[in-house]
Amino acid sequence: MSRIPIVHIIDHMGLGGVQTLLRAMLPHLPVHGYAPVLISLRGETDLSRSLADSGVPVRSLDLPKWSPAQLSCLIAELRRLRPVIVHTHLTVGNLLGRIAAIIAHTPAIVMEEQVSLSQDVYGLPPLVALVGRLAEPYLGRHTARYIGPSQIVMTASRAAKGWPDNRCRVRYNAVDCARFAPVTDRRVARMNLGIPDRLTVTTLGRFVPQKRIADVVEVACRVLTQFPDVQFLIGGGGPEEGTIHAAIVAAQLGDRVLMIGRRDDSERILAASDIYLSVSAGEVLSIAILEAMACGCSVVATRAGGTAEQVIPGANGSLTAVGDLDGLTNGVLGVLRDPALREQQSRASRHLALQFFDLPTVAAAQAAIYDELCATARVISDL
Repeated sequence: MSRIPIVHIIDHMGLGGVQTLLRAMLPHLPVHGYAPVLISLRGETDLSRSLADSGVPVRSLDLPKWSPAQLSCLIAELRRLRPVIVHTHLTVGNLLGRIAAIIAHTPAIVMEEQVSLSQDVYGLPPLVALVGRLAEPYLGRHTARYIGPSQIVMTASRAAKGWPDNRCRVRYNAVDCARFAPVTDRRVARMNLGIPDRLTVTTLGRFVPQKRIADVVEVACRVLTQFPDVQFLIGGGGPEEGTIHAAIVAAQLGDRVLMIGRRDDSERILAASDIYLSVSAGEVLSIAILEAMACGCSVVATRAGGTAEQVIPGANGSLTAVGDLDGLTNGVLGVLRDPALREQQSRASRHLALQFFDLPTVAAAQAAIYDELCATARVISDL
């Protein structure tokens, strides 16, 4: 059976939520009749090589971030591949990818928005933001669908940017519930990781200001004064790593707040965890939270972006305002002190992950959006 060619265009395939999503989802599209190809403007990475190993063709252009050759290379690739749909991601991919698709006469263009509107959270260089604003009226006339990973983010983007309602679709981010799954005994999972067998609270993320990782250290200080038999794992890295480490040392928490670095085995970390703690000020629909839910963790989180569409208070966790350290502390303590609540929320997290966010479900939702476009013979002219 012939499959419909689709090209995804992205700035780079470094570690990140969008890249992780593409690595997981693109191999699931062929069963729906689509043949995806990925074009990355930068060089090869572990994620891009892994995607290629799964059978999805990957073209890494290996161009510098501000290279003027990016647009001409994209146009040449699209003319060679002749996709029916171009699906763009991230800032440069969304800008140059759509321009290239228009010049290459691609029948349909899909743009995915995975960025919070708050410039305090996800700021862009002023010149890039200006070019994007000036180009959007023209690019928008040729964009067949806008995709957002949560209703909250999509509603805000639509209102702020004037996207037509009939072209906007919500398609949740996904998690591989086969890879990320609960274990029968978290004690064994902790032993296999080489960490003490204590109730475990985990946070994974980039050490950048919008993620507010320092708040995890403060919450740990407060929790440990009332519930000493617990440990916190902090995974990730970034520019604030030294600051976070210094805060842990200053609070003398080195044996209870463990920095575990950048990991590619987050499924093992989360399987050993009881609670996932998200203190972030900026999320769209957190893949880390989805992974924690799939592993059966209770989730204590800030009400940032689409998190309210993942965490149902009283069901699989609790929500509080960004920066509300008392609320976060009380949320963690409530779960630690109540084994029955922990078990109930664990089951609810797994159920929600399977029902709404599992890879096959999300891939089918993505394919349905493509089906809408392919059902229209002259997609662009009919907008």
